[in-house]
This record gives sequence, C-alpha cells and structure tokens, in this order.
Amino acid sequence: MSDAASPPADEAYLRIPEVERRTGLDHSTIYARIKKGTFPLPRMIGERAVAWLQSEVVAWMHAQPVAEGRPGPRSRPRGQKAA
Repeated sequence: MSDAASPPADEAYLRIPEVERRTGLDHSTIYARIKKGTFPLPRMIGERAVAWLQSEVVAWMHAQPVAEGRPGPRSRPRGQKAA
C-alpha cells in the first residue's frame, strides 16, 4: 500500500543545502524564484521542515536554457589579454 504523500522508492527529498549545491543558487534566489513561479515548490516533510523532490529539481535544471554567446570574463587564464 502506497501513501499518496510519500515519494516513489527511487525518489529522494533534498533539503535546502543540497538544492543549493546542485543548482548553484543560494537560498534567497531559490525562494525568490519560487515566489515568481520559476522554481519547484518544496514539500512539507515535518511541522517546520521542507524539502524538494529530487526529480523536480533535476527537471528544472534540465529545463534551463543553454548559455550561448561570449564566454565569461574568467574563460581565459589570468594575466592573458583578450585578442
């Protein structure tokens, strides 16, 4: 018998430090994006604890656009001038 609130056996809950580590975003950016509707909502896992479903975070990551155009300022070794 499966509880509707429980994730599937191959699913995992991610707490905020792990979501930050995997996405490269800090917690204030994550919550700002949640407010804007551009990041998955967390799930209540206790009275005062939330976590994200791993699959939803991974899906969000895969849905982000690929960076194109000029490389960033640290794309060349320090001290080397741009051509």
